[in-house]
Amino acid sequence: MTSAQKQEEEHKVVSEAEDIPWMKDFILECRTNLYRVSNVMAAELDKIKE
Repeated sequence: MTSAQKQEEEHKVVSEAEDIPWMKDFILECRTNLYRVSNVMAAELDKIKE
């Protein structure tokens, strides 16, 4: 799946979920946590490579 397809899919899911207020917050929180985890993992991998 290309990143454009992935973004389109995410947008579709988010727009469906926007009808449910808590779901919108939940999705945003999940995405924030995923980005945070991926940043931490990238930093750890860089440490291992050094």
